[in-house]
Amino acid sequence: MASVLMYFPRLEENIQGCHSTLHPGGMLIFTTDRHAEPGPDVAPSPRSPLMYTHSRGYVRRCLDQAGFTPLAIEEIDERLAWKDLAPVPALLAVSVRGG
Repeated sequence: MASVLMYFPRLEENIQGCHSTLHPGGMLIFTTDRHAEPGPDVAPSPRSPLMYTHSRGYVRRCLDQAGFTPLAIEEIDERLAWKDLAPVPALLAVSVRGG
């Protein structure tokens, strides 16, 4: 999932739903806008009042609680060239569903 989860303030239900859909060993890969840490788990996005940023620690906790094993949670700069906008600070999360 790319460019979707930044529209949700809380990620627990979405990530849990992905866990219940995937078979053991299935991978969940997604991006979300990020903010600097330390900071809150979730914060309003400076890009839009309809969007949110998430902390790395919060994303990791959501994955752990849902039963995913995080393989990587990397800070990236998403390039929105099709919108001719500046890069967006984001997190790229790669995880695998446990048995």
